[in-house]
Formats: sequence, C-alpha cells, structure tokens
Amino acid sequence: MSSTNPNKKKKQKLRWQVKLILAIAGVIVFASVLGSLTSLFASGKKEEATAQTNQTGEEVVEEVKEALNPVMTEVKKPTVPFDKRVTVLIDPGHGGFDPGNVVDEQKESAINLAIATACAEQLKSLDPNINVLMTRNSDTISWASDEVGDLTGRVNMQTDLKADYFVSIHSNSNEDPSCTGYSFFIKKDDDTAKEMAQSISEAYEQADWAYEQAVLTTDTYPLQVISDSKIPSILIEMGYMSNPGEFAALCNPEIQEILGKVTANGIYNFLVEQNEKGAAIQKDS
Repeated sequence: MSSTNPNKKKKQKLRWQVKLILAIAGVIVFASVLGSLTSLFASGKKEEATAQTNQTGEEVVEEVKEALNPVMTEVKKPTVPFDKRVTVLIDPGHGGFDPGNVVDEQKESAINLAIATACAEQLKSLDPNINVLMTRNSDTISWASDEVGDLTGRVNMQTDLKADYFVSIHSNSNEDPSCTGYSFFIKKDDDTAKEMAQSISEAYEQADWAYEQAVLTTDTYPLQVISDSKIPSILIEMGYMSNPGEFAALCNPEIQEILGKVTANGIYNFLVEQNEKGAAIQKDS
C-alpha cells in the first residue's frame, strides 16, 4: 500500500480553490458586463422616448410623415386564389357613450375609427375575396348603453357576422409620458393570432412606425373582446396618447390613413400565408 504525499494533497486542494475563485470571478464579471449592456440598451430606449416627449407635436408629426410610407410595406402576391370568401371584422375600439382615453379634448374613439376605416378600405382594395366588415362606422354605439353590453355585443358580432378573424384597434395611455410603441393582445394559445400580430408588426417595421412594445396575452391582462372570442383575434394598441409625440401623430389625419393602410397590408400578408398553407395541406392530403 502506498502512502499519500500530504504536500501534493495540499497543492491539489489549493489548485481546486484557485479554479473555483476564478470561476466565481468570471461569473461576476459576466453578470456585471451583461447588466451594463442591458442598462445601456434600456437607457438608450428611455433617452429616445424622452427626446420624443420633449419635441413639439409639430416636429414629431413632420418626422413621422417623412418616415412613414405605406409603399414600403411589402404586399405579397398570392400564388393561389383564396379558396373561400374570407371575412375580417375590424373593430374601432370604444365609441358612443365610451370615448376611451381623452387628451386635450381628443377622443380615443375618434382616432380608432379613423385608423380602422382606412384599414378596412385598404383591405377591401387588395382583394375582392376578402369580406371586410366593421363593428361601427360612426361614433355611436347602437347595440348597448353600458360597457358590459358593449363588449358582449362586439363578441356576439363575431359569430353573427360569421367572421373568420377579428382585429380591434385602440390607442394606449400610461402615467409615464415617456412610454411609446405599439403592442398586441392575443389569447395565450392562439397561435394563428400570434402569426397575424407578427405579420402586422413586420409591416409596421417596414413602414418605420414606432417600435413594438410587447405581445401580451389575455391570461395576464383579460380583455373581453379577445378572451371570449371563438375565432383568431387580436387587439392592437397603436401608440400612446399619453406621449406628446405619439399623441400628435395619432391625431394627424394623414398619419391615421397611413397607419390604417399599413395595418391592412400586414393583415393581408397574413391572410395570403394562411390561404397558401391551407392549399398546401389540401394538395398533400
């Protein structure tokens, strides 16, 4: 039996301790660098939003007009015709007794209606096989006199009008005026709605509209028109009325029309992809 050298054992233990210390130090340095980069990115976004907040409405409107271009959004050419008439229900959020957010006497309901109308008109023009309907065409609500009845009515319309897809258009607000960007709300397991949101987001990016803030699900933020829907549905928050820059842009009729057209282009591209997926499945079966 051989004896163990105590000095060798001490050296091995020391080497192990040094390796452990170096490994811990490496983790600390990596975490520090990652934290700095994250902070720098967040700071950049914050500075960008703050800069927009400090700009006058006229300055932001001119910048957005110069940047926004519906022609820049790619509209896909279908390789196969739609196999059936597709019905899309466009929902301008709020209206009538419910103005939504109100800033400087500007009602969210009116902004939503202007963008939704432009969206519906563009979508109709892209393909006659798309049946485009709207929950309202004016600033009146004929089907209810309270919020619960209003939202229930919009959900019922999806069934009554035999809609295949539902798109609700809104304008956001936050106590922090530096908040900017558009966002989507979908049901957690609605993969089709997620694809539609992605397609619209790509159209916004091509047109250089704000930046995507989030894709949120109704399991954490319940919204009746989405949560109770039986068809693929999304709710779009176009931007923040609480941000002076985005508010000025959202109130501008020319920008409202462009945003509506860009949204329609995104929806259309999604519909083309869905139709071609269906055609491929039928071909393989």
